[in-house]
Amino acid sequence: MHVAGNSLGGWMGIELARRGRARSVCALSPAGFWMPGGRDQTGSARRLRFVRQLTRASAPVTSTVMRSALVRRLSMRDIAVRGDRLTPEAATVAATDLLRCTAGLDILSTTESIAPLDPTPCPITWCGPSTTASSRSGSTVRQHAASCRALGTWCCPAPATSR
Repeated sequence: MHVAGNSLGGWMGIELARRGRARSVCALSPAGFWMPGGRDQTGSARRLRFVRQLTRASAPVTSTVMRSALVRRLSMRDIAVRGDRLTPEAATVAATDLLRCTAGLDILSTTESIAPLDPTPCPITWCGPSTTASSRSGSTVRQHAASCRALGTWCCPAPATSR
């Protein structure tokens, strides 16, 4: 199977590849490319907790305030480059999903990260923008997945390889 995943889904796709369950992976801003306990990991966990608290506090008025393109852009800036282009309904669903999902907090609260992939088990392409694929942690990505294909802010399929 070919897997595409964003953030935690990108991490899960890479882990599926490690276990031989994916033929290729396109990981969009994958989480997990951090040094355990490092600034990227602790900062991501702190940011996610803050956003969850803010989302929980605004839950009673979410569907009303998401009618504003400016509110959508500001509130969705961590998950969408142009959150104002989301429909009010889609932005409300994203906020509700954040409150219902506890897996992200669980993963960010551990010292786990993506273990080195040497050799890479299948074609893996990762792209950003994200702090996980930024120049700050880019060296971590290169150390952990030297043969992965980094594409910066654009994503294309990894080249086909025979297995």
